[in-house]
Amino acid sequence: MAKRSVAPEKGTITRKQKITRVAVSDFMRLEALEFSPKGHTIRLCGNNDQGKSSLLTFIRAVLGGKYEFPAMPVRKGAEAASGSIDTDDLRIDWRLADGAKEHTFTITDKAKGKKIAGAPQSLLRKLFGTFALDPLSFLRKEPRDQVQYLGNVMRDADGNAIDLAEYQKAHDALYEARSERNRERKAAQAVLEQHPPVPDAPARPVDLLELSAAIEAAQASNADRARVLEAVERAAAAVNRQTGVVADLEARLKTARADHERMRLELERASEAAQLAGEPADVEPLRKRRDDAAQINAAYAAQQRHNEAQAKWEVADQAHRAADKALDDHVDAHRKRLQAANMPVEGLEWRSDMLWYQGVPLSQNSTRNKLFVTWHLALAEHPDMPIVIFDDANVLDDDAQRLIAALSEKHDAQTWLVFVGENIEGAQLTIRDGKAVK
Repeated sequence: MAKRSVAPEKGTITRKQKITRVAVSDFMRLEALEFSPKGHTIRLCGNNDQGKSSLLTFIRAVLGGKYEFPAMPVRKGAEAASGSIDTDDLRIDWRLADGAKEHTFTITDKAKGKKIAGAPQSLLRKLFGTFALDPLSFLRKEPRDQVQYLGNVMRDADGNAIDLAEYQKAHDALYEARSERNRERKAAQAVLEQHPPVPDAPARPVDLLELSAAIEAAQASNADRARVLEAVERAAAAVNRQTGVVADLEARLKTARADHERMRLELERASEAAQLAGEPADVEPLRKRRDDAAQINAAYAAQQRHNEAQAKWEVADQAHRAADKALDDHVDAHRKRLQAANMPVEGLEWRSDMLWYQGVPLSQNSTRNKLFVTWHLALAEHPDMPIVIFDDANVLDDDAQRLIAALSEKHDAQTWLVFVGENIEGAQLTIRDGKAVK
């Protein structure tokens, strides 16, 4: 447990403080009461509505500062409420009168016999913290509230407070970011599954314009060749006719021979042109490829969609991995900080918005272990004034009371056990009608 020196003024009070005397009058239900506690375990008792809670409220309010004071501190019918608390080295005096118009609050250094300068309530809160924790009520808190309280009293290795709320806020933001990345990855996965890879998909789509142009060019070439062949056939027919004419018309032989020679030359030229035309183009493979182009292009487009979906999924997966790592790093860094922290109780740790003790959730520990932990937490709230208050000690069995007594003696602390009823064994103070019973 962290230790610190109590020093309202430099060189003043250097030891821990316990209550040695309390006197109060006309405060809430209390009419007049003076009490000097003895030993480490102080038992006080009284029936309901007799003033026990008023005494505890007075102690917590005076030592814990203005935030602990009730809305109506002056007893009904009285004009003023007043009281004082003596500790080992300090005397704290408080008075409220005339509807809160007259309010005095002073702290006196008993060794020096002089008042300590400064705002008393702020000074007490700075020195001793608050006195808000009742160990039994702590056990009835929600696990998340228990964790938050632990953050109020814990210190890291450098003595700094550990803000568990700030950590949880950052943790929730990182968790939400990771969840969002996971949703994006699942959405990308769904799109990817809608566009599976295409077996033997082409490397590129078929260019229908280019293919159509090739078909038109082949058809034009074939038309030109057909015209050349037709010219050859006409020339051959003319030669045959003229050969018959030569046989029948010797008289016209010279002219016929001249015509024959001319036509022969035309035939040679036509034949040469036919040879240059080459074999006819095979249009069917081009037509078949054009007919298959739609299927080929569909396969290509499907593969492209798959590739795009795969790329988006990879980006989403990388973002999710980064968010997951950021959350893990945040949790790991905080875990290391907590491991190095000065925990109020050895074996106490925090996991997932829940306190654990000795490897088991605190809520599942034995009653003895729960009391052991919460007693130390209450002490950690104000280590320089080792006072622990149990408002409802009737629920504590003999074993629990023995444990509390042993802890109080071991740590030189003061534990107040408040019982409902009278004739409680070992009670140092019984309160009845706002007064101490002799």
